[in-house]
Amino acid sequence: MLGLFKRKPKPSENPFDGPEAAAAWLAASLDNEGPAAHATVARRIQTWKRAGACPGKPQLDALFVLYQGSWALHQQLMGNVLLNTRMPEALENDLREKSLEWSSAFLSVLIPLTHLPASSEERQWLAPSLPLVSVLTLTLLAEQARWRYMRHLEPDSAFWRTLHKTYAHSEAAGFAGQDVVLNDGEPPTTVEDLYLGILMLSLLPYGSLTTLQLDAAWQVLQELSTRMSLIRRRDAWSSFEVRLGGDRPAMRPSDDGASAMSRYWTTEVLSEELQEWLALLESGRPLPDSIMRRPRGLDAGVLRILLRSWAPQVVRIDRAARTGDDGQVDLIHRLPAIHAVLREQEDEHGDDAGEESKGFDRAVDLRVYGFVTHRAPERVVQEKPRVAGPLVVRADIDNVSRSGIGLELSEEGQEWLAAGRLVAFRRLSESMWALGIIRRIKRKEGGRCFLGIETIGDQAIAASLRPTDQRMVEAGLPTEHVWRNGMIAIHLPSHGPEQSGSRLIMPSAWCVPDRPFFMDVRGKTIQLTLGRMIESGSDWALVDLVDVTPPAT
Repeated sequence: MLGLFKRKPKPSENPFDGPEAAAAWLAASLDNEGPAAHATVARRIQTWKRAGACPGKPQLDALFVLYQGSWALHQQLMGNVLLNTRMPEALENDLREKSLEWSSAFLSVLIPLTHLPASSEERQWLAPSLPLVSVLTLTLLAEQARWRYMRHLEPDSAFWRTLHKTYAHSEAAGFAGQDVVLNDGEPPTTVEDLYLGILMLSLLPYGSLTTLQLDAAWQVLQELSTRMSLIRRRDAWSSFEVRLGGDRPAMRPSDDGASAMSRYWTTEVLSEELQEWLALLESGRPLPDSIMRRPRGLDAGVLRILLRSWAPQVVRIDRAARTGDDGQVDLIHRLPAIHAVLREQEDEHGDDAGEESKGFDRAVDLRVYGFVTHRAPERVVQEKPRVAGPLVVRADIDNVSRSGIGLELSEEGQEWLAAGRLVAFRRLSESMWALGIIRRIKRKEGGRCFLGIETIGDQAIAASLRPTDQRMVEAGLPTEHVWRNGMIAIHLPSHGPEQSGSRLIMPSAWCVPDRPFFMDVRGKTIQLTLGRMIESGSDWALVDLVDVTPPAT
């Protein structure tokens, strides 16, 4: 009985006496403190470092034991931030500080070791472990860079000097391309792969990407970084350049200031593989298991951003002439919310619900034992839709152009902002909603941000879809995606010489090319077949329509 109240043994006082002492100390800390041992490890390393102790081979081995033993807790902490996109800011800041404290504690010991001169005495015992030390250093530096980009901030010049110097020492020692397994169960990586991954991440428009999208981009880089390699001389295929002696991230090749410290690489092979992935996603097929497990946040819209940012050559974009404006607009995101306001728009213009449902009734003639009956289904009173979350966001108009509109709004509380997001907008003085896709986000000081929105349709119509081989929609469809016994969709009629046919916006999870549907729109029932997927986002897909014919009466 008294054994229940017996205190557990305290951990060893000094985990840096060797790997065995570190393992015992860490096991006792995990047993006594649980997940809180993550912070205890960081504080213990900082205390040991401030004491001025000189690391040797036993201390370095002990450091690796502490890293591998606390890595799972660290990954759990990172996962909490990635999975909870609506986490309170105070809690997110606390988790971020804990993560940065942990990685900074290890870096305070590792960075001086990677920068030791080749003639120093410490390099003699460190040489066998130097590849592992360098890979761990770049892994932790990559994590710190990702935290900065998730906050839409650029790492400072000191970070880039440290990163470039670490790689330069690895390259000079000849182990930059040596495979190293950092944690059990993980694939091997190299100093060069990690270095290129951080450089490629710096080329993205991080201000336009969400936390999940940035994490997906990093996982793509971990999978495809082996398709790139650094060379010393610029050639006709060079896509990007980095200067090892500078304090800046990667950039497009330039003749200004090029020296022996410049390194170049091409993204031809990487871009080809991303194009193959994009074709698979646009056709509604999953990525093969042999490629990678599709990370959360990776969709066709994100792949297009990656292809444009990592293109082998500079992508020239002709921007339309913009005109300043000082009006305001109402802005709505999420497909169910957009469909709801389009339905209200139809009601305001006097569409008769009775007339609207006749065509739909004709399309659902029942087949009973091979005979066709013309009994219409029972009418269901449609309840006014309830859309969760904030429905309307007020934004100021910055400029307008032939292809879209530029808006400025407060960033506070707008966690949904991301490139590739489908939105509906209308001026305060107008009643008709236009649809657009966010193409560019620029963060400004004072908590303001600028949105560049491409208009894809100003005559959007609420519609309902139903598979031709089923009387009702799939049972797994969310309630907010159901309307008039069908699945919500938005019809975009063709207009202008640039569009050859009608298009449709529908939930991306149910978009299967070449699948036939009945579409109920403005009192008419149309039979159609889904064509090529033009673009897709997190919850929507834009597709061409083919074989659009009214059903026989």
